[in-house]
Amino acid sequence: MPEMSVAVQRSSGIMARPMAPTEDLLTRVRDAFVSRNIAHGIAWLEHHKDWLLHLKPSHPNAPQIAAYLSLWVDLGFADVAALEALLDRFSRSSRSHLPIEDYVHLLLAEGVMEATLGRSESSLGRFELILAIANETPVDSRVVAFAHFWKGRCLSLRGDFEAAAVCATKSRELAQSLGYTKLAAGYKIFESWTQVELDKLSVAVELLEQARVELGKTEDWSSQGNFCLVQGLIAVCEGRFCQAIEQYTEAASYYRKRGAPKRSLVRALEKAAEAKRQLTLRTARSIDARLKRRRSGSPRGNPKGSGHSHSVRRCEELRTEALENLAEAEALCRVGDDDHGLGSVHIARALLSLDKGELDKAMAEASEAYKLGQTRKDLVLLCRSRLIHSEVETAKYDDGIDEGYDPTLHAQRAHDYAQDALNFAKRANNRRLMAAANIRIGLSMCNEFFNDLESASGYCDDAAKYLANSRREQFGEDFRRLKSYILHAKRADVAPEAWSNVVVGDRTLRQLKDEFDQMIILQVWDREDRKISRVAKALAISPKKVRRFLERFRTPVE
Repeated sequence: MPEMSVAVQRSSGIMARPMAPTEDLLTRVRDAFVSRNIAHGIAWLEHHKDWLLHLKPSHPNAPQIAAYLSLWVDLGFADVAALEALLDRFSRSSRSHLPIEDYVHLLLAEGVMEATLGRSESSLGRFELILAIANETPVDSRVVAFAHFWKGRCLSLRGDFEAAAVCATKSRELAQSLGYTKLAAGYKIFESWTQVELDKLSVAVELLEQARVELGKTEDWSSQGNFCLVQGLIAVCEGRFCQAIEQYTEAASYYRKRGAPKRSLVRALEKAAEAKRQLTLRTARSIDARLKRRRSGSPRGNPKGSGHSHSVRRCEELRTEALENLAEAEALCRVGDDDHGLGSVHIARALLSLDKGELDKAMAEASEAYKLGQTRKDLVLLCRSRLIHSEVETAKYDDGIDEGYDPTLHAQRAHDYAQDALNFAKRANNRRLMAAANIRIGLSMCNEFFNDLESASGYCDDAAKYLANSRREQFGEDFRRLKSYILHAKRADVAPEAWSNVVVGDRTLRQLKDEFDQMIILQVWDREDRKISRVAKALAISPKKVRRFLERFRTPVE
């Protein structure tokens, strides 16, 4: 007789009978997971939820059942608090008497629970212990595959994608050797993600296409959402921000399904907000380019047409949408106690504030992220928040904020914060953040306080080592600005008067160039709310040059 749904049974007054733990029960819980029958599996688990979550350690196969329940909790069955209560019934004293097979299953359950609660460092230790035991004595290959996968997830949160990629490959190979095609396809998506982060886009695309074919038509909304998320990451690396937004939005729609873990939805929303920010910055650069063409007399540079107005409106719309995404993500994080996700939301908001020149807001948001990073010992949050602190202090120095106090303190803080960021990035072994930190230190060395272009050039070279072409779109603006400062300084040292005294009409080439620069700077000066740091960033020139022109033409500096 086919099983009735929970709703039907309740309406008819028939409740599920408590089930004795049998091998069939373990097989059913396990097989539904490895075959990725997610919707059916969760429905069946919900049908027997009361009994399952009150499982007693004395029952046969209890550690194995607890391990698979933890994997189901990650997919949306029950909540992590119920899992924590279940595992608390396994006393510490009784564990020393458990067979190895039971012990590693219990370790797996605890590791997944810790990871789901955001305690990635403590969960990492449990997965490493499972793998160490597996090296000494035979254990269930499925547990080894799960341990590799979850270890990789923990390492990816730390930003160590090289080590995470190794774990992803091992988990996928083990799943394939066990004949779990759908599970291996899901692991292949994670493997693809690690390859994206390592800038190996061709490998990532190939893995993702293989996963798409192997998944086929599936009810595995988790893998479908992850598939869209990785497609979005690839699109961002290639500078296709519109397509990235579409993919992140589709990923969010999968993650919104009943029972979906909130952390997955938070990640999709935060990624969508970042893609919208990048698209906003690109549109703003396009507006700047039209302004330059207009000043040069090009007919393609008229910014007053409908195209210009549409671009300005689109920038505001994208910013509003990004903030809405982040507001929803923050609400989810606070409900789910997701400190890493909440920290990422603060970082994203700080970047949006920086783009608008709202330095105090940016500093406050980054400081909140830093506090969360300290609480969780989250190296990625610590690094990203320090990068923003450095950028804010650089902007304050360039704009002469608090000059009556001591503006050089801002320059020193900008350097020190960037150095902190580099140290955190190195500890996390995160290549992307190491590149960003080197760029930020290089920029700090270019200001009037340090004026050490030789050191800046060294940091620029170090950043280039970590940046593949696919990543330079993300870091493009700051990286190009750093290279521009260094290149301009080198050119200034090579026969600076060789061409400047050449006369054209009644003026020299130097005078003509200065007049042209003046027109451009003054135009952008008004648009960027009369902030030196924002003008320098928009035009990819040094703040010193902006200040010199403003002083020469007696424009009041605010």
